[in-house]
Amino acid sequence: VQVDPEKNTPGECTLSHFVESIEYVPLETNDKCLISNIKDFDISDNYIIVTCVKTRVAYLFHRDGRFISQVGDVGGGPGEYLGGASSVFIDEKREQVLIVAQYQKKLLVYNLKGKFLRAEDMGQNNSVGSYRLFYNDLFYIDTRNYNGNFPFVYEIRSRDFNLITEDIPSVPFEKRGNIWTGVGAHGKYIYDGKVHTKELSLNDTIYIIGNDFSYKPKYVVNAGKYEVTPELRGESDGYEYLKKMESCVSFKSFFETDNCLLFSYLYGKEKFYYCYYEKNKQKLFHFPSNTGIPNDYDGGLDFWPQKQNGRMWYAFYNAYLFEEAMSSEKKIPLKGPVKDIRAYDNLMKKLDVDDNPILVIVKLKNVTQ
Repeated sequence: VQVDPEKNTPGECTLSHFVESIEYVPLETNDKCLISNIKDFDISDNYIIVTCVKTRVAYLFHRDGRFISQVGDVGGGPGEYLGGASSVFIDEKREQVLIVAQYQKKLLVYNLKGKFLRAEDMGQNNSVGSYRLFYNDLFYIDTRNYNGNFPFVYEIRSRDFNLITEDIPSVPFEKRGNIWTGVGAHGKYIYDGKVHTKELSLNDTIYIIGNDFSYKPKYVVNAGKYEVTPELRGESDGYEYLKKMESCVSFKSFFETDNCLLFSYLYGKEKFYYCYYEKNKQKLFHFPSNTGIPNDYDGGLDFWPQKQNGRMWYAFYNAYLFEEAMSSEKKIPLKGPVKDIRAYDNLMKKLDVDDNPILVIVKLKNVTQ
């Protein structure tokens, strides 16, 4: 897949092309759980856990949005996490909530009522990066090659943090200063029962993690002369780095359906682009919206997922964004079922702009049946 940000081919796909159904889950709002932007989240059959950017604290909810409890707190005491909760997971099979406290190198374990149970040592050799729990028993870690000298891009560790495998050599670069030149966590999603992952700079390959923990290349996504280079990652001057990054494609996320590979990228002065690659046509198209996939299903927000697990897409949106969408003059014909359009309208009538964020769950069509 070749990306040229100066040659955008507009596409005709809208949300109704992908969607079988959409569910909206408003998180309960009360004095014990006032949540602004959400940093991380996890969803199971019966529970939702989120972390708040402002408070840096985790909050546990029932799957229908009813509040259960705050989970832990910022601090250094038992059940607390220095610097905030790094990553959060629900292990419903074991009736546990897991929080990665990266500063302490601890995995904090709570029950499904938010009560602290124990802290498990992650060891001193674990990488700094983002964690993803998959298949219930394994941690996938993107290692975040901050300083240009980390040997591998990916790790898989057991629940007790023993190293199972590390793979894909990192592209080295010389760090010439102390400024942050990273581009964020790796793109990762689960499709067709397998974890897919891509380093967002210095590596153009999307890999599938096999059952044998092997990394098999699936797609190559490359921006050619607009790619971030090792020399740029080593830049010592913060102003120069930001200026040069405006001329680069900075990939942000990747997702997949039966027919398309979807991804977003940043190019220019903080401008986001959202696109899809049609597998059959082998062509790349850009969505016309600057916030995601145009919503012609129920009239809601133009949607872009934050996580994918199989045929489910998940994203949280702040309540005020829905009001802004309602006041927008941009209208397109709606193709979703009448009952779903009415359900969305009824939800909007109850909405307060100061409410907690709303979870949007998109179930994808199965076009292979």
